[in-house]
Amino acid sequence: GVLTTTAAAVFNGGFTSNGDTVTLTSSAQDDPVLIIQNTTNDSNSARLMFVKDRGAAALDGDDIADILFVGENDAQQAVTYADVRVEIIDASDGTEDGRFKVQTMLAGTAVDRMQFNSAETIFNQDSKDLDFRVESNAKANMFVVDAGVSQIGIGMVPDQSWGSNLHGINFGIADEDAGWIGWEQISGGDNFNMVWNAYNDNSNWKYASNNPATRFYQTSAANIFQHAANGSADATISFIENLRLTSVGAIFNEGGAAGLDFRVESDAKTHALFV
Repeated sequence: GVLTTTAAAVFNGGFTSNGDTVTLTSSAQDDPVLIIQNTTNDSNSARLMFVKDRGAAALDGDDIADILFVGENDAQQAVTYADVRVEIIDASDGTEDGRFKVQTMLAGTAVDRMQFNSAETIFNQDSKDLDFRVESNAKANMFVVDAGVSQIGIGMVPDQSWGSNLHGINFGIADEDAGWIGWEQISGGDNFNMVWNAYNDNSNWKYASNNPATRFYQTSAANIFQHAANGSADATISFIENLRLTSVGAIFNEGGAAGLDFRVESDAKTHALFV
C-alpha cells in the first residue's frame, strides 16, 4: 500500500523498504535534507553503510557502491558531474583489497581524478592535462606537477616552453630566477642536466629571462660545465664550455673561446698559475 502523511513521520523501530528507489523531494531552498543523528552519550558516531551482497561469493571487480552527483546541462539533460565508486580488487578471504575512485566530468567525459588501490595512490589516471598543486603557508605553488609540459615545479609553475623530450624539476620563484634538473632524451643516449635560467624546446637551449645562463650536463663519456652571458628571453643560447671531465683527464676551454682565462691561486698569490 501507499503511506501518505502531511506531518512528520516517526518510526520507533527499524524501517525497511523493499522498493528500488526512495525519493525525497522539496521545493524549498536548500532542501531536502537527510539527517542521520546519533544521540547516545558515548564517543561513537552514526554510520552510513552501503552493502553489496550478490547472494553468492564475491568476485574480483565487483562494485560495492556508487555515489553520484547529478545536475543538468544547458540542454536540460541529466549529467553526472562527479561520482565516487568503491569496488573489490581482490575478494580472496584473508587478502581482500579494495579500490576507492573519484571521477569528475571534464569536457563532456568522465575522467579518473584520484584513486586509492592496493598498490598505489594515483592522481590523473586517465592522463589528462590536469595539474597537481600543493600550497604551503607562504607559497601558492610550493609543489606543482604540470601535466601539460610533464615537469615538476618547486616554488613555481614550471616554464611552459619545455619540450616533450625533457623531464625534470623546475625550482625557484619565477622563470627569471629558476633552475632545472632533469633528463634530456636524445638520440644515442640521454643526458643528465643541471641548468640555470634556461629551457629546451626539443631543438635548442633558450634563455628563460634576460640573465646569464649556466649548464652542467653528463653524457656517457664526459661531465661538461658551460656558461653563457646575458641574453634575451626565449633567444637561443650559445653556451661556452668551461670545463670537461673525462676518464682520461680534465680539459679547460675545450672550444678555445677567446678571453676565457685559467687562473690558480695559492695561499699568498692570486696568480700562482695563469693561462
